[in-house]
Amino acid sequence: MVASWLRVVVLKLSGGKPRLVWGPTPIINIVDQSELMQRQGYESTTVVYAVYHITNRFDYDLMPLIRNQAIAWWLPNVVFLWSLLKFDIFHYFFDGGLWSGMKIVPEAKWLELPILRLAGKRIVAMAYGSDVRVQHLNRMWETPNSCEECPEPGRHCICDLAPAQLNTKYYREWVNESIAMGDMANYVFGSNRRFFHWPIDTEVVKYVGSKGTDEEIVVAHSPNHRYFKGTHYFESAVSNLRERGYKIRLDLIEGVSNDEAKRRYAAADIIAAQCVYGWMGFTEVEGMAAGKPVITFIRDWDYLAHMPGCPLISSRPDEVEAALERLCLHPEDRARIGRESRAWAERYCSFEARAPDYVELHKQIWKWNPVLPTLLTKARDILSGDSGYRPARDFTGPVLGEWAIWSDPFLNLQRIREGCYGQPPFDAQGMIRMFYNGAYVEHPGVVALYALNHFHALLQKPSEDGHRAEFLKAARWLQQRLVIGPDGIGRWFYPFECPSRPTMAAPWFSCFSQSLDLSILMRAHQLSPDEGFDRNLDRAAQLFWTDMQNGGVRHVDDGLVFLEEYPEEPASHVLNGFITGLFGLHEYYRFSGDRRAIELFWHGAETVKLAVARYEAPDGLRYDLLNQFVVNTDYYYFIVQQFLALYQITGDRFFKSYARKLQRRMYRQRMSAALRLRAPI
Repeated sequence: MVASWLRVVVLKLSGGKPRLVWGPTPIINIVDQSELMQRQGYESTTVVYAVYHITNRFDYDLMPLIRNQAIAWWLPNVVFLWSLLKFDIFHYFFDGGLWSGMKIVPEAKWLELPILRLAGKRIVAMAYGSDVRVQHLNRMWETPNSCEECPEPGRHCICDLAPAQLNTKYYREWVNESIAMGDMANYVFGSNRRFFHWPIDTEVVKYVGSKGTDEEIVVAHSPNHRYFKGTHYFESAVSNLRERGYKIRLDLIEGVSNDEAKRRYAAADIIAAQCVYGWMGFTEVEGMAAGKPVITFIRDWDYLAHMPGCPLISSRPDEVEAALERLCLHPEDRARIGRESRAWAERYCSFEARAPDYVELHKQIWKWNPVLPTLLTKARDILSGDSGYRPARDFTGPVLGEWAIWSDPFLNLQRIREGCYGQPPFDAQGMIRMFYNGAYVEHPGVVALYALNHFHALLQKPSEDGHRAEFLKAARWLQQRLVIGPDGIGRWFYPFECPSRPTMAAPWFSCFSQSLDLSILMRAHQLSPDEGFDRNLDRAAQLFWTDMQNGGVRHVDDGLVFLEEYPEEPASHVLNGFITGLFGLHEYYRFSGDRRAIELFWHGAETVKLAVARYEAPDGLRYDLLNQFVVNTDYYYFIVQQFLALYQITGDRFFKSYARKLQRRMYRQRMSAALRLRAPI
């Protein structure tokens, strides 16, 4: 590491260019990227741990050495030390680097990126697909999506959400630049979506075009995994067209080199790339560069908003046959689209077109490598979590400002816009929606959180009317969905089943959501008193002091008074929902002065004090928190801040001391997991 810093200093003083390395996953386009940078005067090298049949044009192929068991176990260590002395900018994917990429040294997983940055190196992480794609998030997209076709979940992509989020967070914290195009950006929060990292040498891939004749039409299709490209849809479409008398043939290109694939692309009339992924791949770029009309599926054209005029023919599985038929019937369209495709590839994908962006990226990260700010950001994450939860600054007076616990609203709204609840995030009316248990549902709790973030953003930037408008729109949505029952109580219902609670039938309600929704309507009344947001607040608040057996959320257990997140028998006493209900009661008292609310709040706060030991018992109540294997700790921070907010409201030092106890436990867990190399620090 010291030698690495000396190298950086010498290079900086001499005005030299940094050396680049690409790998170790053998994705074909790193060869083109490396060559592009070589033409710009950079020393650039590709290093891979394996070679597929597609190409072997890498500078260093370490696969023969890895096959030697006497060498393999120490090889990654030597390669990594060599790279520290040899290279300055490391281009990795999200599945590991030169030390950790082949999993031979599992201890390196959470060490490699911090060591590289502390050694003065720069890191660029580029997503290629299966290194970031997560089943849970991918299934949020409406049909089609690649997970629906996958025959072996867990083998090709990252199916488990928790380790995927931990992995991308790790990269986000340590790399200089993360790049993710198209749908891949939905799995890499905060990534650069506009940097196109699939350049192609249009001097090598010659323009051929598509013949504008009525001869037999050849459709080229080259799947690396048939199920992920929708191969059977193309086979079925071509078969149906042949039965209907069309002169059309499918050329299925599999298990051949990239050079052979490009030769067959050139001989084809149409390139059928895929119809389930929702984003283009390198096949599409090669096909367009050859001047062919290319059929693929683009889920959202905003992915290409910065590269306008893309002539790709977007087709879902049920549209493939019609798209092929149109191209069969109109040979002049095939020729025209082919010309447009070549022009678009030259304009946006060629080495000449991409070179300025690549040079600028490398100049910027070579010029400025903020190691100290990176370490300070990591320290803030350890202290307050990735979300930065903190208690509100004022719990007095009738005017409601920040909610009891809040964090950066602009960061939270960015997460929402990027699809943390669903893809796409909003329904046709522009209201936030949630993907839950395989379907999109109306979720009053999620709508309340969306509204609350806009309210917090409005507090910070009062001049931005957009936040006020979005907040009131969500408040009106909640106002319209408050159901007044025959008992006179107002409830916000979850209109869907809860799989983890089989005894609860839809619709059901929760003190967690009831508290948040009540808080939103009270704030909406403050902003817009003429809209009647306060009309049924007392009926909604009544749910809190109504016993669970009578359709409320209050439950008395051995003299203790709980508010139930799940109104079920036996009562589960989930802690986060209970405390959130207390916050709603306290705000309702500040807003209305209703003594029943403040009396129940104090009873509930006392219950938390007396019952907290029962939450920690091995056979105790539902904490939804105290898991020794917790490594992604943002939720833990939320619970800590709940206790600190209770301290701010009540002045009872018990809550503060318990919050500190939880913090110490959390820090020990994080440090223990990091020292055992089970998680990043």
